[in-house]
Amino acid sequence: MDNYLRNVITPDAFWQNLTGSIRDFKPSKNALLEELPSDTNLVCFHGKPRVFNAQAIPWVKQYVEATFPKRIQPAWKVTVIIPYNRDRGFLQDAINSVPKDVQLLLSKGDGYWTQNFNKALKDATGDFIKYLHEDDLLTPNCIEDSVNAIETQGVDFIHGNAIEFYMDRKRKRHFRPYIKIPTVEDLLNKNKIHSATLMYRREVFDKLGGFDERIGRGVSEEYEFNLRCLKAGMKIGYCDSILARYRRHPNQKIKTTNKETKFEERELVKAMYQ
Repeated sequence: MDNYLRNVITPDAFWQNLTGSIRDFKPSKNALLEELPSDTNLVCFHGKPRVFNAQAIPWVKQYVEATFPKRIQPAWKVTVIIPYNRDRGFLQDAINSVPKDVQLLLSKGDGYWTQNFNKALKDATGDFIKYLHEDDLLTPNCIEDSVNAIETQGVDFIHGNAIEFYMDRKRKRHFRPYIKIPTVEDLLNKNKIHSATLMYRREVFDKLGGFDERIGRGVSEEYEFNLRCLKAGMKIGYCDSILARYRRHPNQKIKTTNKETKFEERELVKAMYQ
């Protein structure tokens, strides 16, 4: 951006000429800033390595440990549930996307998605619970970023960003919600949460129960549950990371469920929370 700005505007001043207390961690054609001068007020990190990836340098390590809260090591605290009716050819991809040291529960059944999820809930041992559709994938950063967002924001559940990729068109798009902290009224107006990005504290299910098993013919399972959470005073947070890869294909539920069923179920849920 600065190259562009220099073409359209003349700078009033350069920080190098205003103060000698601002340092560049990665100065052009010079070595990394391995020792920090005592009069330094600010260090500019840009590009790679990021500050968390530069901790081989002693002063960077000391700065990170003193400044940032200890990052959660969430693996053993998380349960991922994959409820499904049948494998449409993508189940193994979904399984492979879940970190090996996270509790993974596969729950197959002939009933609705909601029923398959609820029957696995009793076996979940994690402090945090996430579901995953059998045709979607977690991103490598999903678990850690989700848990850290819940813990640092002090909320009950979070949502975030997703990549939707289309199997038949060989293209993808970035889903980013335009309302980060929705209210009940926001969701009743329009569902602004990408289902594949959600994670909840275990206590949410302990207090509110599982998903409503009357709902499941359409695509409103998590929509009703999120409304229930907000109506009960649960706090929602937002994680500004890509947390899931959402697969678009001809056999997914949103494509195979008829419009009338989806409309009826959505109106049923809205009526429950108006």
